Amino acid sequence: MQALPKRKSRIAKEKRKKIAAQTRVPKYVAQNASERLSMDFVIERLQLGQAFRVLTIVYQCTRECSILEPCISITGNRAVAV
Repeated sequence: MQALPKRKSRIAKEKRKKIAAQTRVPKYVAQNASERLSMDFVIERLQLGQAFRVLTIVYQCTRECSILEPCISITGNRAVAV
């Protein structure tokens, strides 16, 4: 018994135009140093294989790094306390 050839759909699929769900609001640009902060974690591995984390907090306006908190384990409560 031979396998029957597969049928191909002859209906062309229309590409839908992508429309944003909401109107976009422009980002607020900080004017003073203490208006807007960014927080990030930098993770590296020590020679022994253990992860070493540094919590960095940076002012958006001046791009000055105000806080560096190095630690092997940073909990949520400790990040809030910084």
